[in-house]
Amino acid sequence: AALDRRVFKEARELVRQARAALVLKPQLRGKNGELAPITARMEQAIASSETTPYLRANRSFHFTIYRASGSPVSVALIESLWLQISPYFNLLQDSGNYVSANSSHRIAAEALARGDAASAKAAIRADIDRAFEILASMLAGETPRAFTVP
Repeated sequence: AALDRRVFKEARELVRQARAALVLKPQLRGKNGELAPITARMEQAIASSETTPYLRANRSFHFTIYRASGSPVSVALIESLWLQISPYFNLLQDSGNYVSANSSHRIAAEALARGDAASAKAAIRADIDRAFEILASMLAGETPRAFTVP
């Protein structure tokens, strides 16, 4: 069955709530050493228009942060939602979302390295919100609006 807009919106809200709790954990400080090579892999995938390597690296980026939270319940919840929503992430390639998302990833990684939880949280939220808006537009049969890179 297709993922309807209401279910997608509920899933986004749950992920946002879980992410908000996770990104504030002190264990995340200094994660840029792990996250920088992942963002570099996404850059390479974007440059070569390779969807699968980009999506694998995107998942790795997000779950590196989620696992660092030390909350197996939150990680399991996000994993369940990710499995339902991630097949739609392929649709984002032609929208320009991969470029803007990776900009948000870099901002989040740098903020985490500085211990700036508020900026990391804002960058991850922007990433999730942009992807949701594009996918919601597509599910409604609309043309997604263009996004600028932060």
